[in-house]
Amino acid sequence: MALGAFCAFAAFTAPVLFGPLVAFVIGTERLLRATQARNGWSGAAWVMLSLAWFGSMACMVHTPLLGNASSQSCAAMLAALLALNAACWAWSRIASSPMWRYEVAPVLVGTGGALVLLYGGASPVLSRIASAAAVALALIGCEWIAATVARTTVRSGTLLPRPQYGRTHSNRIRFEPAMETA
Repeated sequence: MALGAFCAFAAFTAPVLFGPLVAFVIGTERLLRATQARNGWSGAAWVMLSLAWFGSMACMVHTPLLGNASSQSCAAMLAALLALNAACWAWSRIASSPMWRYEVAPVLVGTGGALVLLYGGASPVLSRIASAAAVALALIGCEWIAATVARTTVRSGTLLPRPQYGRTHSNRIRFEPAMETA
């Protein structure tokens, strides 16, 4: 998250440097996420997303040489990547976590903020592209923190089911996650 925050500020001073750097870091993190996928479809989605981030990195590197039309297409590509990142994250969390609502909410809000940053403002397009990509990098830190907190909460058993009518606090049962069998 700290790297994302730093790159968001640095994106306005040297967008040609920090935009591709952020896209490369996100692409490699998505490859890491693919190795931890629970099934082949999820892994394939993360690999495709990673390759798209590497393509975005190439677009950011060559955009200053190609002009304004390339900048607009690079911004559109980044907007699509931000939405796909949020969708893949939500899909993986819904499939694997009982606390998915709490894990997905900050990522969706942050993705909305990155899109506003990308398409709003008077700064040069390349600076907005680099700063929106930096927000996406900070969101990856949020994803890891949210997943870790949820995993710890479920393992410790502090997640209690909703109380049912007629039950009191004293006879609540403790939530025990089901053990997966091979």
